[in-house]
Amino acid sequence: MNVLFLTDNKADEGLRKEFVRGGNRVYTLCLGPIRIGTGAAGNFRVQLRKQDVSSSEAYAAAINSIRVWSDDARTNIAEALLSGKERLFTEVKIDLIIARTPIDPYFSVAGFYRRRDYARIYLLADHIYERAHEEKSAEQGFRLNGLFRSTVNYYYNRGREMDVYKMADFIRVQSKEDAAYLLSHNSFLKEEKLDVCRNGFTITDKSVSPEKRAALKSRADIPTDRTAILFAGDFADDTDRNFVLSCMEAERYNESVFFALAGVSKSFTWNAHTKIIEYMNAHPFDNACAYRKLPGILGNDFVQTCEVCVVFDREEPMSADAAIAKLKGFLMAKAVIIAITPEGSPMSRIVKAGGFGVACEPGSTEAFSRCVRRVCSADLSEVGQNGLSYLLRNCDIRNNYLTIIRHFL
Repeated sequence: MNVLFLTDNKADEGLRKEFVRGGNRVYTLCLGPIRIGTGAAGNFRVQLRKQDVSSSEAYAAAINSIRVWSDDARTNIAEALLSGKERLFTEVKIDLIIARTPIDPYFSVAGFYRRRDYARIYLLADHIYERAHEEKSAEQGFRLNGLFRSTVNYYYNRGREMDVYKMADFIRVQSKEDAAYLLSHNSFLKEEKLDVCRNGFTITDKSVSPEKRAALKSRADIPTDRTAILFAGDFADDTDRNFVLSCMEAERYNESVFFALAGVSKSFTWNAHTKIIEYMNAHPFDNACAYRKLPGILGNDFVQTCEVCVVFDREEPMSADAAIAKLKGFLMAKAVIIAITPEGSPMSRIVKAGGFGVACEPGSTEAFSRCVRRVCSADLSEVGQNGLSYLLRNCDIRNNYLTIIRHFL
């Protein structure tokens, strides 16, 4: 099949490659950032790339990408995209269109190929439209202080949303709750038109051998005979910082563990961790260290250095997809998880269902100490393998590909 992706989302890179592996020819048509000046032809510019910038050379011959640069995002998007397809896709018969919501800039393009080539459309519904439109309409109505204008805005967006759902042959939603919501608010939709499948991604085993982990620990001045526990992420909030310090105080004399505080995200800044550093300098720990700068090339491998990772979920629990996005780097390294999250939150349910860690109520140092004892007494290699197995079962991009392609075989 000739498959056209109306998106340039990095999340679709793995899905495009799966279609190539399946023997399909893949095209992408996407809107680039607004550009004004050199190279512009009128008010838009079309660029053909034989290879996606994010794709490996192995897929260069099978993935063709067209990027359209527009200097007026409000009025010229459709014109630029339509000029792009007519100029470069005139001799290609499109069999399948894959679009990710919101598809407003590409709506006319999808309709064109549906009429010209009788292409079928598969919609990836990342965010259920109506929820976003209701919030946007309410916000605009409040800002404009006009009930009429907010009502008109809502019904315009609602009408466009229904047009998209009617045009799609199949719709992928990420949860049963989203599917139920769509069916209850769109009476014209049939249940067989919906697929429930979580967003997938490419999964690789990033774990290291015991020998390499010991070498990494030595480089970071971590005792090799202790279980290394990484506090990951940002502790800029006073509550988080105080909780981290109270947990370390409770485990000060635990000679079987070593706590490492190091940034593994862009939000980790040492200006926000001054209090932790000052406290640790004033009250030295034999089983903990806060790293201002990771030694040598250890920065890219620090997750592999530690057997256990402590991950925080904020006061408002994140969604299941956001929780998996936060955990996936640790799980691919086969790290055991201690999740600091409210009981019953999506992250808590995922950790327990996957069997790759334990969950701890925020603010309870006693509960944290119990979690530390539990993970230290467990078979860490087996529990870590559970995490990678969970990703392979539930989040492998191959599942997304098979869910889509089964409709067109």
